[in-house]
Amino acid sequence: MIIGNGLIAKALLKIDNPNIVFIAAGVSDSSCNDSNNFLREENLVKRILEENKNKLIVYFSTYSIYDLALVNSPYVLHKLSIEKLISESEHKYIISRISNVVGVGGNPKNLFNHIFFSIKNNIKFTLWQNCYRNVILVDDVVKILNHIILNEAENSETYIFNVVNFENTLVEDIVNSIQSHLNKKAIYTYKDVESNSFPVDEISKKRFIDVIGEESNYLSKILNILTQND
Repeated sequence: MIIGNGLIAKALLKIDNPNIVFIAAGVSDSSCNDSNNFLREENLVKRILEENKNKLIVYFSTYSIYDLALVNSPYVLHKLSIEKLISESEHKYIISRISNVVGVGGNPKNLFNHIFFSIKNNIKFTLWQNCYRNVILVDDVVKILNHIILNEAENSETYIFNVVNFENTLVEDIVNSIQSHLNKKAIYTYKDVESNSFPVDEISKKRFIDVIGEESNYLSKILNILTQND
């Protein structure tokens, strides 16, 4: 059973299972600080836990938990609170900490989508220098998650998994790749920020390579998918 109707929820249709509840709804904007939105998601999760006693619960949290620039943000603190709520329940569960998920029709506030839309439509934006982000296709998230459910979760000592790309990408490289792909010049101002990059852990890196492969140009793969219907 899939809760939600967004980018991730639609991709999960490929692995839908009546014995699993995928919670793919709730707050997905990392800049959110609206307590009403947080409470709405909390109440949703509580209701799902109450109504699905004998099912595996799969919750999508955030990889930003490891980001020193965001670790104390309302969004991250909220996600940690939901993780705690689920982990303290009597359910079998998997918490999937995902990074910047990209796909056709994804969240326009997502970093990659924001930059892509701005360059495509000649809109000025702010480019953070020395800043890295982890970007992953939604279909690859589902493939990795399915691998975890089938091969890892049952015997794992943890029920929290990072579902991320095997490497982080400099934001400036994302901009340059989009410029080249669209053959358009980006309009932006620089903002120098202290690097808050954190390396991908070896287990998550190996999992990505084993399931998806070690992509030589992952950004091109993303851009080809985003523009295939243009």
